[in-house]
This record gives sequence, structure tokens and C-alpha cells, in this order.
Amino acid sequence: MPPREPAPASPRSALISFGLFVLPALAVLFAFRSSPSFGFVGDAKFLIEHNATLNTWASWWGQLTHDYFWGSSENTIPYWRPFTKLSWLVEAQIWGHERAAPFHLTGVLWHAAGAVAIGWLGRCMGVGPVLAAAAGVAYGLHPAPMEPVSLLMARSDV
Repeated sequence: MPPREPAPASPRSALISFGLFVLPALAVLFAFRSSPSFGFVGDAKFLIEHNATLNTWASWWGQLTHDYFWGSSENTIPYWRPFTKLSWLVEAQIWGHERAAPFHLTGVLWHAAGAVAIGWLGRCMGVGPVLAAAAGVAYGLHPAPMEPVSLLMARSDV
């Protein structure tokens, strides 16, 4: 006897599944709602706000190949974070680099996307929707990423 096809989901159950899918993102957005009001603090002042290398797309190769502190401040540090630097360049080209809010919002949105991805991964592994949503919320609200999400210069630590 061939296996039976699963019954189609009702609109109500589809809506509940969708709600559980976005619940982790909503939890992150709520928890980090004040983050866009934070300014440039610490190293973010010279890494982003006062970094003239973020004024042009032409610096993309330098962002990828130089150390983390590379920029107009002429500071150096012996580690490399190419994709963090490149993400700042993209954001600076879209929003400018005079205001911190778009940079903070980007970090929060990346974290929210990660929380949704945890739930999606759980569903792909056969976990029920409630447990998958709970895993996404637990990831999104765990205290470990508080600093990397809230401090611009710690983004690479996520």
C-alpha cells in the first residue's frame, strides 16, 4: 500500500506556522529596538564615522585586504575582518557614514535573520514549528550576542 499524501494545511494552520516562523525575528526586533539610537562609540568613531576610505566604492579592495583598523586614522591592529569592513563600505555607500542608526539597524536585522534561520533549520531537521520557533527565540534573545549586535565595532564577533 503506497504512503498517503499529507492533508493540505488549512489557512489557519498555515497562518500559525508563518507566525511561529517570524516570531524569532519579532522577538529580536523588540529586544534590540533601542539599538538604532546608539551612537558611534569607542573604535567605531575612527572605523566608520571619521573613516574617509568609506567615501568611495573604489576602496573595496583595500577593505578586503588590509587589517581591521585600516582607514584614514592610520591605526593598525594585527587582525583581519574583511567582510565586516566590506559591509561597512556597502552601508556607508547606501546611507552615508555620518549617522550610526543605519549601521546599528543593519546589525539588528542580521541578528533577526539569524534567529529566523535557526527556526528554519530546525524545521528542515524535522522539529515541530513550536520547538523551532522557541529555538529561534532562544538564539535571538540569548545574552551572548548582546555586545556584537549592539556595538558596531564588535559586529565581526557575531
